[in-house]
Amino acid sequence: MSREVYITGLGVVSPIGVGKEAFLEGLRAGRCGLGPLRGLDASEFRIGRGGEIDGALVAEEGAELSGGRCLAFALPACREALADAGLDATSLPEDATLTLGSGAGEMRAMETTLGPPEGALLLDYPDPLQPPNAITSKLAGRLGLRGRQLTFINACAAGAQAIAVAADLIRDGRAELALAGGVEVLNRMVMSGFEALRAVSPTGCHPFDAGRDGIQLSELAAFLVLESGERVREGAAGRSHAVQPYARVAGSGASADAFHVVRPDEEGAGAALALRRALADAGLPPEAIDYVNAHGTGTVQNDPAELKALVAVFGEGARRLPISSTKAMLGHALGASGAAEVVICALALREGFLPPTIGWRQPIPGYEAFDFVPNAAREGVPLRHVVSSAFAFGGNNVVLVLSAPEAGHE
Repeated sequence: MSREVYITGLGVVSPIGVGKEAFLEGLRAGRCGLGPLRGLDASEFRIGRGGEIDGALVAEEGAELSGGRCLAFALPACREALADAGLDATSLPEDATLTLGSGAGEMRAMETTLGPPEGALLLDYPDPLQPPNAITSKLAGRLGLRGRQLTFINACAAGAQAIAVAADLIRDGRAELALAGGVEVLNRMVMSGFEALRAVSPTGCHPFDAGRDGIQLSELAAFLVLESGERVREGAAGRSHAVQPYARVAGSGASADAFHVVRPDEEGAGAALALRRALADAGLPPEAIDYVNAHGTGTVQNDPAELKALVAVFGEGARRLPISSTKAMLGHALGASGAAEVVICALALREGFLPPTIGWRQPIPGYEAFDFVPNAAREGVPLRHVVSSAFAFGGNNVVLVLSAPEAGHE
């Protein structure tokens, strides 16, 4: 049994806009949400830059920052996605599934809870440990979800993996509806680790640029409502308004580099394998793809490896294929980044535009003819099939193919 899966609702809390409409406006404007850190003490960091969310903008949604930034950002994003699909907690099926990706969970709250060692015992705190699965449980409790709760922590592929697995559950007839996405917050542990790797840029993020020099970390929450084709066509009971799907999840593919814990395979072999598997799952040839939202971190090693993977899969067609990275606007939100980029692809399909690679200055040698949608969004672009890629530490690769709702298999 294999069923179609549609994206019917979107919710976002991001450094370039809180809420789907503000997020879309920021993408089209090429807005950069990166800068000196204000809310997180950056005095001991070498760089101290990133993409922060203004907590005051989400406080009115009913999630207080005292309960943790992950929950404060994820809860309004989930509620927005459900409302966008014309749903609320009372109108969800009993098997509604929640899948979440996050690299570090509520690490920022744990950093406060766990130190100094001479302080109170852990049991003196209401939430002494808050790993990613604790966020999933809290969201399910707040939203009244009684189906599966699945948490993915495979680094920067986690959010994309959460969406891919949720879509598979629906395709296989094991769920009718899923709320899927990711959340990540800035914290000292992760910031320190990336600065120790000398992977953080002091100036900004410049994907696919000859002078790229690293990432900029950020925080973000992005969630989608996925529903079976039958449920969408029949009109779910209790829906507040008619729904027009953003996109169909046409397929997904995953792979492992089996190469190194932090470095990508220089030839992009693992990434290429995930791309091929996603296209095969979608039943599409490479030439059917109209746009790629790349992982595009802006690091010296990742970008050339990803481009080699794209050339391996798309051949000469890679030169005519629009490829952009939105991390120059959003920063790298690690476990939430793949989820955000699936949201971006869904919006691109609905609105007919290509988000830009801002901060792009000059091409990497050998890739002069490639179209990186430099510095300005491109409007009025008809899109049928698009790719979203997430390539993570440990060689975890996840690729999703989204299609316009009306687009059939090629």
